Amino acid sequence: MSDTQAVIVELLNQSLNPQFAKSIQSKLDEIELVTPNYGIILLTLLQNGNITNDIKLAAAINFKNLVKKKWIDIEGRHLLQDVQDIRSNIIDCMIQLPNILKSQIGEAISIIAESDFPEFWPDLIPELVTKLSLTDFEKNVGVLTVAHEVFKRWRSLPRSDELFLEILKVLSEFQEVFMKLFLEVDQQIQYNPNNTVLLNILFENFNLLLEIYYDLNCQDIPEFFEENINQGFGVILKYLTYKNNLLEPEEQLEEDEDDSEITVLIKTKCSIQELLKLYASKYGDVFGPLIGTFVETTWELLTNVKPLSKNDLLVCNSMEFLSSVAKINEYSSIFNNENGHLNLLLEKIILPNLMLHSSDIEMFEDDPIEFVRRDLEGSDIDTRRRSCIDFLKVLKKKNLVELTNISTQLIANFLNLYKQNPKANWKYKDLAIYFYVAVAVEGQITTFGCMETNPHVNVIEFFQENIASDLSNNDISVNPIILVDAIKYIYVFRNQIGKENIKSILPYLATFLTNDNYVVYTYSAVTLERVLSMRESRSSSKFVFQKADLVGASEALITNLFKLIMKDASKPEKLAENEFLMKSIYKICSIAQDTLGDFSLEIIKQSLAILDLIKANPSNPRFTHYTFESVAVNIKTQVLIDKANIDKVIEVVMPSILNYLADDVTEFLQYSFQLLAYLTESFTKEMTLSEQISQLSQPLLTPTVWEMAGNIPATTRFLVAILNKQPQLFSNIEQILGLTQKLLNSKKLFGHAFEILEALIINCDTNLMSSYLTSILSMILARLQRKDISFIKRFILFVAQLILGKSNEPDFVVNWFDMLQQSTVFPGVFNNIVLSNIEQFNNLLEKKVVYIGLLTFGLNSNLLLERYPEIARSLIQNSVDLIKKQTQGLNTSGAAGTFIDMDMVEEISTFGSSYSKLISISKNPINDPIPYVSMDQNSNNLGQFVQQELLQPKLTLLNALNIVM
Repeated sequence: MSDTQAVIVELLNQSLNPQFAKSIQSKLDEIELVTPNYGIILLTLLQNGNITNDIKLAAAINFKNLVKKKWIDIEGRHLLQDVQDIRSNIIDCMIQLPNILKSQIGEAISIIAESDFPEFWPDLIPELVTKLSLTDFEKNVGVLTVAHEVFKRWRSLPRSDELFLEILKVLSEFQEVFMKLFLEVDQQIQYNPNNTVLLNILFENFNLLLEIYYDLNCQDIPEFFEENINQGFGVILKYLTYKNNLLEPEEQLEEDEDDSEITVLIKTKCSIQELLKLYASKYGDVFGPLIGTFVETTWELLTNVKPLSKNDLLVCNSMEFLSSVAKINEYSSIFNNENGHLNLLLEKIILPNLMLHSSDIEMFEDDPIEFVRRDLEGSDIDTRRRSCIDFLKVLKKKNLVELTNISTQLIANFLNLYKQNPKANWKYKDLAIYFYVAVAVEGQITTFGCMETNPHVNVIEFFQENIASDLSNNDISVNPIILVDAIKYIYVFRNQIGKENIKSILPYLATFLTNDNYVVYTYSAVTLERVLSMRESRSSSKFVFQKADLVGASEALITNLFKLIMKDASKPEKLAENEFLMKSIYKICSIAQDTLGDFSLEIIKQSLAILDLIKANPSNPRFTHYTFESVAVNIKTQVLIDKANIDKVIEVVMPSILNYLADDVTEFLQYSFQLLAYLTESFTKEMTLSEQISQLSQPLLTPTVWEMAGNIPATTRFLVAILNKQPQLFSNIEQILGLTQKLLNSKKLFGHAFEILEALIINCDTNLMSSYLTSILSMILARLQRKDISFIKRFILFVAQLILGKSNEPDFVVNWFDMLQQSTVFPGVFNNIVLSNIEQFNNLLEKKVVYIGLLTFGLNSNLLLERYPEIARSLIQNSVDLIKKQTQGLNTSGAAGTFIDMDMVEEISTFGSSYSKLISISKNPINDPIPYVSMDQNSNNLGQFVQQELLQPKLTLLNALNIVM
């Protein structure tokens, strides 16, 4: 082992301690930068028999992360020096690794294949084919895993000629050996029913082959597989009913912690059902003759499968297959009520799997946050209950009235059983409510709640008769799951229940925030947040509940929510696990606004105290996000109450922000810069920028601050805010231009370069800027050569913004272009780029700025009229025509009166690569130099402004240029 390898091994060993993981990773990153074959060293360590598995796992994760970050850059260029060596060695390395390491290296292979295969890795499939064996099945596991990692990405890709050529190439090299191995594994399983070790290896092979079967067929059914459909699915049918006590003991009837892992046989049956669903939904014309047999077999499987958590995925996949068949008109009759089929389906398959199982109750008690997430966030996609509901949706579309009638009677029976002995039979009420909701809801339950209900049921009546009493019942013997069911009923049907009824329920929700049960108080917080998010309509920006509705209640609600969060203050990772509580605080604050008064400052302090506690290990991005939203919305409240509060807010906020920046808390940086930007923007021109903010102007330009793509929108906003308020803080323009050049050359980040350049040119001293204008223009023109339409549009917008922003210098743009002393540059750019693409804009704000900007330029620039009169005429005529279309309601897009809704940004991004916007202080990155001109489709403000302010004063010029009005 070389010295470098020894150092890496020691550091990997130290990284196993979470306390030192971050600092150790920084040291590993430093070694990687000066070690050209760092990736190969990591692969070598994985194959070293003298290194412990813990260190190997750390090495595998390090390698995977290296590939994620460094395999290719944003332009698609390879960054590592040992790319070819890695591709040549990684397959052999992975084949010999244990499964826990295979998964990490497999993910790395998938990333490499996504960028390199087949163009830069043409020998990959031939290499895999040569390594497959009809006798060495243990080795096959590694080879097939690699193949699946390479092929599975096809599943989510859109259809394209390029993709189909890639699949055809793989099929030509792989399909024959695949089918031989598929049939051989089947034979070996039949020959070795009593060899446990070999059976497990064979079924690992078979399951991987089924996954690859799906991969190869996911886009279209290949001719080879269509020709061999009977042979292939004949084998598959055999294993849907396969039993072997060595792989799956039949006597297990109850949950056993020691035997709860999904066996390879169950995995195989799950893969079969996935493949059946694919064929039923996409290739019914070919698969049709076999569907009846597989439906019958699946029905039998679901009737007999044991209620164990390890069978959940099998039940889900089986239900999904039946759902896919039920959607097909030719086969939907299988599921109607002739011969009592619908009754049997509900009683024997749907209801047993809707009933709470012991594993559900165990999760409710032992892992309550996961119980909530599975139910509310759709992560219950692979649960029995979710699959039943999805199946019921399909059945309702086929036979709503009959299904509703049968279901209503069954629900009444369950409620009667509950009433006979509530304490013993509480599961029946839970089943009744869950079943009723599934039958009553039409469509999806979205973040807006249920928008449409089954016309054959009455959700208000059911609420009054079966739910309301549970909310007001003070009997502590009521099972908490029944309480959660009642709260969730409000969550689902809040639109139907309505504001007045909900107002009478709110005190109960507030009381539940003091309940000892984790799920009860979390559901209460969630429902409170969703109720306060209700809008008068889907297209309305007006909330149903206004700040007046919260007067006298908001402070107590927020205080109780903070108490719940701080229950685990001694364990930061536990403290941060429940984002629903913090999201509820944020929503209350955003509605209550200035009614909170000075209490909003206390909320800022409490939120920052929480962030200070979790900064060492911010384990939950959503919790972090909503905590910063809570800080942001209350800063905004303080500023709106009185601008003089800014100093008070800065005094509270800045110590924490400066600590986050100094400690380089990666997950907090983009939020910190957003807060700094908003605070800077809040200073009026008459106010002096706080020294605590202005002192950050130089550190802000440090290149490392701009390395993470996720930070750039926030750092850009902060930089632009300072340029707008106090540009003299930046004496070294070269630093800023260095940043903008890098951004301009990026495929995705060039818009931020234009934001900075606009602020720089408009705000900085003209004499200071004059020596840089030529180089700025040259940078832009060089980038325009790529003919990227997104860049071209952003350039046109930038020009229009400069025209409007420097309205006191109407000739600025002409002078700027003519600085290059090339007479063809200006006409070339404006004829071939600006005028050719002026109609490309769809965004209303962009249209307004571009049309008015270019029209203003044509009318007011004497230099333009003198040197390039034809361009001036074209700019005026085109702008007039487009504005006329816009004001007449033609060629419009987007909606008037749009609003920002947190519902649209529920998914908080992964840090370091994406930007998570603080909605409460969000700002359109497109600067609007003319905010007083409205583009509201219901207003003629645009037309009036253009006629009165721009065209009327220039009638003589317009007539001279023969402009058609």
